[in-house]
Amino acid sequence: MTYWTKNEKLAAVILCILALLGAALRLKLAREPGRERSTFQPLPPDSPAVKIVEARLEALSHPVNINSADEALLERLEGIGPGLAGRIVAERTRGGPFRDTADLAARVKGIGAITVQRLAGQLVFSDTTARK
Repeated sequence: MTYWTKNEKLAAVILCILALLGAALRLKLAREPGRERSTFQPLPPDSPAVKIVEARLEALSHPVNINSADEALLERLEGIGPGLAGRIVAERTRGGPFRDTADLAARVKGIGAITVQRLAGQLVFSDTTARK
């Protein structure tokens, strides 16, 4: 058998009272004459918020090839801003394609273990300079 302490009982009573007051207030506001109920209004398709969400979903559903992506494509990845995208492209140009996330972290300043972990599922490391 479980017993509640005095403080736990008091907290439970206070939460119940607050829940009842909230329900009563909501009922009172719903019955007020002349008050319209708010309905859900979806954002227009050209909304900046919709574009941000679409870009994030695109980045998650289609991995980015770190060895061929330009700065604009890299910036669409979470946590990659213009400065970091520029450093990635500059290092890739200078030192050749990246082999894996460890190579990326070792060669590009500003990419550490946390960034690598966050980006791991969003990147592929195909070598675009394959020799024939």
